Order: sequence, then C-alpha cells, then structure tokens
Amino acid sequence: MLITELNSKLQKVADHFKEVLNEIRTGRATASLVENLRVEAYPGSFLTLKELASINVPDASSIFITPWDKTTVAPIEKALRQVQGASFNPVVDDTSIKLPIPPLSEERRKEMVKLVKTRLEESKVAVRNVRQTEMKSLDEQEQAGVISKEEKFKVREDVEATVKQHVEVLEELAGKKEQDLLRV
Repeated sequence: MLITELNSKLQKVADHFKEVLNEIRTGRATASLVENLRVEAYPGSFLTLKELASINVPDASSIFITPWDKTTVAPIEKALRQVQGASFNPVVDDTSIKLPIPPLSEERRKEMVKLVKTRLEESKVAVRNVRQTEMKSLDEQEQAGVISKEEKFKVREDVEATVKQHVEVLEELAGKKEQDLLRV
C-alpha cells in the first residue's frame, strides 16, 4: 500500500516534469510550446490557448492558430508577445495567427540546456521531499507500534529503490531533451 501511494506521488512529479520540458523550446514548432499559454480572452477571464483556438503545426518552423471566437485574436496576439524568453513575433490576419518559430542560436541552445538542468534539479528536490515524508511516516508507524523495526527497514529499502527508479526516469527525460536542444 505504501509503495503504491509513493509511486503515485512520484509519478505526479514525473508528469509535471514532462509538462515543463514540453514548454521548453527546441527550435522546432510544436503545439505544446503555446497550448497552455494563459490568455485574458474576456475581461477578467483567463483561458488556455488550447481552450480558445485550434493549434496546427504545418511544418517545423511555424504554428498556425485559429481562434474559435474571432474577438479573441487580439488578446491571443498580446499573450504570445508577452511570453518570457520566447521572442515570438506573431503574424496576424483577421481570423488567424501564424507564429513563425525562429531557429535557436548556439548560445540560446546552451541557455535552454541549463534551464533543463535547473528544472531537473527542482524535480529531484520534489522527489527527495516525497521520500523524506515517507520516511517520517515509517518512523511514526514504528513508534506507534503499527510496524516492527524489521518491517520498517524492509519498507525503507523498497522506498529507496522506488525513488532511485523515478530519479533515473527524470534524468533520462532530461537527457533526451538536452539531445533535442543540441541537435541542429
């Protein structure tokens, strides 16, 4: 039971890390670059871009956005221009937005690799926090007499193995993203 809950918590960390990696630009157009962008479509109402428009990727260097409500074209353009570090320059017509994705410079690629490493470390800290919580729980269960000392050490070994396995998955995901970033 404990390991099942631990796996669930660690899987949430891994899923969040995947989302973070999807938002990091590799120089190729993908819908994940913009689909979760929050747009103030109507006064006081924020929606994600994927809730406001269809997002198509016709080629590796552009994204085509077609809002379902034509009055949201201007707010979408504004949100795209305000994306930190993306340097998006949307081309707008009356009913749609074309978003050219410029290739990344070598310097920018290296910055993105550093960002991936930073996000990896943040995810590892989250994993360690989950591990620490589980270890405290085991200590409390032993003190309360719910489990024996031998059971506690057996479960601790299982927790350590599970945590190690999840950290390896995170490192593998980061490695793949770094390869994508460094590929020209």
